Amino acid sequence: MAISNIAQPLHKYVTGYNPIVFVNDSDNKTENGFRYLYDIYSAGTNNLLASYQIAPRIGDGYGVLSAEKVLQNYLTYNFSASTLPFSIRDSWVAFDVKVGETFEADPWTYIDYQFFIATGTTNHGYTELYNTATTHNYSVGDQINIVQSDEPNPAFPQLSGLHTVRFVPSPNSIVIDLVFVYANPGVLISGTTTFADNQKQFDRDLFTYSAYTAFNGAVPTRQGQFNANEYVLTALTGSVTNKFLTTAPDELRKTRNEEMFWNIMNARSTRAFYVRYQNDTNDTFQTLIVNNTQPLLQVPIGPAAQTPSGQLTATTVSGTQPLIKPNTKYYDVWITDSIGIQQTRKKRIVLDDRCAINDIHISFLDRLGSFGSFAFQLKYNDTTAVDRQIYNRQDGEIQNGTWVTNNFIAGNNVNSVSLARKLQLNTNWMTEDEARYFDELVSSPVTFLFIDGQYQLCTIDDSSYETSQQRNKKLIRKTITVSISANDYINY
Repeated sequence: MAISNIAQPLHKYVTGYNPIVFVNDSDNKTENGFRYLYDIYSAGTNNLLASYQIAPRIGDGYGVLSAEKVLQNYLTYNFSASTLPFSIRDSWVAFDVKVGETFEADPWTYIDYQFFIATGTTNHGYTELYNTATTHNYSVGDQINIVQSDEPNPAFPQLSGLHTVRFVPSPNSIVIDLVFVYANPGVLISGTTTFADNQKQFDRDLFTYSAYTAFNGAVPTRQGQFNANEYVLTALTGSVTNKFLTTAPDELRKTRNEEMFWNIMNARSTRAFYVRYQNDTNDTFQTLIVNNTQPLLQVPIGPAAQTPSGQLTATTVSGTQPLIKPNTKYYDVWITDSIGIQQTRKKRIVLDDRCAINDIHISFLDRLGSFGSFAFQLKYNDTTAVDRQIYNRQDGEIQNGTWVTNNFIAGNNVNSVSLARKLQLNTNWMTEDEARYFDELVSSPVTFLFIDGQYQLCTIDDSSYETSQQRNKKLIRKTITVSISANDYINY
């Protein structure tokens, strides 16, 4: 028996919200009751995540496993607004896929029967079937069906049909629940046996896909499979083309209090990586990325982490601290190895010092699992919706043996009240690349609103958006409506 590979993901790193498909073939796929066995394990362990029996595909008989749905149960996100863990264990899951097969067990052929001799035991004198050339898979208590070679008029009619295995003297013989008789002395009586319930044999782990990593990202259908070669850092050679694990454009305007946390994809190398920052006056700083044996790591990118009050502690490479000074216009960020060789392309953060009415911004989960951000500097509307749960109380009550009504009893009564806060927010003018990235905020499943000096989980109320292009619209500005996820409750 053999399982072979037909198709598998292009890279070891896969987006968890796109199809993750493995296709296999088997030389036993035409057997009765055949199924492919797929077992998904946490990589390198015996921790079983999911197990499937999959019928052969009509036409070619291939087994097709789509693993993304079960893997998504192990993917969430990491948003670091107050601490700085470079490890982001919740954003990825490493897994192995082991492929096997199951089908109805092959019949066992016996070449003759004989008197079983075991004096003093309960099996003495029963019928033994044997074949010195082939082995069986039976155990004591198995129900088997026997078909003799000379059916439909067998020489030993009592032997045909359903029997129970009483004893297993060897892999080549069984004793059944039929007292031995000489049906036709001197004549071989052969036949075949099968499990009475068509019991299947299971052969697991015949083929293995090892050390895959799924992360909390998705790529557009038109793009095809995620190209991990553009993102994985190996530190063996320098690169100016590898990327941060984000869909953010190469240049963004950000206010000085915005947070952004971008991920990088690591080949689990033991070599050190650094995130390096350099401002427009060439002041350069770097921070060591720890836990570099994990496949995904998180680095702080937003201006809020770079200020003297931010959480980032950076080592000076050249120039003077801090990175962001009152007159700083922009800074570049990229990844290097321990001796400063560039490992990724640079991205530029332009400091947005345009006049702002407020400091509201939203951090959001982008398509590749990093957290981007957008500021809403212009005027906003803040409304609170009152949600009342009302019931109609029975009109009246018994007082002094009679039914009475009054204004305090009859009619509608409030069961509970909660307050839901909604805000209509307005961005400043943005570029076409920023507008395209903003579309991801509108459809993001995870958004945090920074307002009143703190982050609050929120949801985007907008159900559609316009894709803006500067050839159609020279000045691009966006408006969205958000709801604070936590409602205020009222005493009642």
